[in-house]
Amino acid sequence: MSIISTVFSSQSQVHQSIRERKSLESVRRLSSGEKHNNGDGGNISFAAGLASRTNTERVARDNLDNAIALTQYQMSSLQTVDAIVSRMSDLAYKAADFMSTSSERDGLDREFQVLSGALKGISNEKQADQLLFDPMASKYISDFEVKGTPTGGAARTEFPDSNGLDIDAYRGTVKLWWLPYGARDRIQMFQGNSMFFDSGEYQNKGDSPWNNGQRPSENVNGTTRSGDYFEVDFGAGEAAVRPDSDNRGNANRVDFGVWNGNGLVLPDEDHPDLGNYPKTQAPVGDSSILKFVVNDRQYPADNLVVTRGSTAWKFWIDVERKPILGPEALTTSEGLQYQMQTKGFNSLSGLSLTDSVSAADALEMAMQEQDNLRYQMGKVATDFSSLTLNREHLAKKTILGFNAVSRIRDTDMAMETVRLAKNMLLHSVTDHSLMHSRLSTKKVFNLLF
Repeated sequence: MSIISTVFSSQSQVHQSIRERKSLESVRRLSSGEKHNNGDGGNISFAAGLASRTNTERVARDNLDNAIALTQYQMSSLQTVDAIVSRMSDLAYKAADFMSTSSERDGLDREFQVLSGALKGISNEKQADQLLFDPMASKYISDFEVKGTPTGGAARTEFPDSNGLDIDAYRGTVKLWWLPYGARDRIQMFQGNSMFFDSGEYQNKGDSPWNNGQRPSENVNGTTRSGDYFEVDFGAGEAAVRPDSDNRGNANRVDFGVWNGNGLVLPDEDHPDLGNYPKTQAPVGDSSILKFVVNDRQYPADNLVVTRGSTAWKFWIDVERKPILGPEALTTSEGLQYQMQTKGFNSLSGLSLTDSVSAADALEMAMQEQDNLRYQMGKVATDFSSLTLNREHLAKKTILGFNAVSRIRDTDMAMETVRLAKNMLLHSVTDHSLMHSRLSTKKVFNLLF
């Protein structure tokens, strides 16, 4: 009997130890919420990958929320623009009436110009460093033509003047024919306050004594344009220059020295190499004003031989306007992006109501712009619909992903509680059995002895 009791006691203690470990494991899972231990590598790896993708999709969903807010702001702005253009149309209609007097038209024109400035201000609006509108997106944006051929006879010249040239676009390409004569001259291009092109101290080799005065030239719309040719791209965060292959001049004085009127002066320590010109640098891209400056004295460190007094140069320019790129919104965990449509409107600048003919032209443009605004609102509605559908899809994927991760990782509370209760009950029963077996053995020994 003693041997049987001893064996029973030993087996019971082993089972007790197992149940204690299981109970402790159930307590750990219930307290941590983790279903699997470190030994379940496959489930943990799968859950980690699924959680990572789900988090990425959650961030993409947040990005779409921002894009949706942007479209809502655009729609609100376009509704304001529509009200302004409607008022400008009314003003133009009144000014086109042959019964209107000059003083009445002057008053109507003043209000018209103020409203045009308000449209320009709205067109320059930004959200998160992103332009909301681009005038080039208007259905009825007119072609832009640069008129006049600037010529130089002074040390510093701004074209067209200090107010710059409003091209009603934030991105484009400047086509430049640049002709400095015998002396070195420097041309720089600005978009707003940002310089995006610098020719350096440039001299056309065609005017050097050993080139017999020959220089490249071409006929453009019946006009001969001489000098070296450059195409310069500009826009927010972008700038590039493409010089023509037959250009003959440059701004590196090591190549051909300096002609001072008495003879050729070769480079020396007082006339060092000025570096690699022409140069570009990316502008901010938030202005539609272009300015061209020749021999700007704000750069004395580089201007070593630019003519201080009278000089001779010419340049011709054409500006090709381009639309800006619309904002992008991340839509999937695979990194695919939805390109939002670019929206825009014409600020109706350059129009006048001072006479009936001009007022009639302004009325036609205002009516066209009202039609354009309906079109732009349609583009906003299309973007809003597409972004909303993508957002709802990602929201559902995110919820399903988190639920799947939870089912893999999280403890089944009811099942784990039952398991803990069962082990604790068995533990208690075994304790009572062990106590009973010890008491029974003691009674037998007392009877025998």
